[in-house]
Amino acid sequence: MWSNAFYRNPRLTVLFLGLVAVAGLSALQSLARQEDPTMARRFASVRTVFPGASALRVESLVTDKLEAELRELHEIREIDSDSRTGISSLHIELEARYNEEDVDEIWSKVRDRIEQARGEFPPGVGAPDFRDQTSTAITLLVGFTWEQDGAPQLGILTRLAEELENRLRNVPGTKETDLYGEAEEEIRAKPKKRSA
Repeated sequence: MWSNAFYRNPRLTVLFLGLVAVAGLSALQSLARQEDPTMARRFASVRTVFPGASALRVESLVTDKLEAELRELHEIREIDSDSRTGISSLHIELEARYNEEDVDEIWSKVRDRIEQARGEFPPGVGAPDFRDQTSTAITLLVGFTWEQDGAPQLGILTRLAEELENRLRNVPGTKETDLYGEAEEEIRAKPKKRSA
């Protein structure tokens, strides 16, 4: 029925296609978009060192106390823990309904709970290392390669990368810079031969 109307009336077909095109362009123009969309920092980790303790002791004396405190917060969706010899690791995920404005306050509550649990730790347990994991887009990624004759001079490449990092850090709008794969410099000294 409708197909016959479009077939018999080409002006109606052109008018209908024009309306669809205008509606599509209008929807495209009103679509919200960002170059780097903001993502709430919903993930964090807590790492606590207990030197010399077995995995079972770490579990009962550190991990369980941290988990008990953190489970009282209804904003936390999931806690995954791992206890190994001398190390307790917790991975925390917040509920998806919280936006960026709420997240800072929630992580502050988490830090307070961690400090409360720390008061119950036995002597010798290190301070818990809390890190919220920021999800960001990488805007610029630079790699250095050695193109001179001979073996690559990793110390020179590392110094150049550090200098570039310092310059980029001072560019307005730069939030964070990181170096990966930098070489550790070492100095080798040969003993002086004694003359007889």
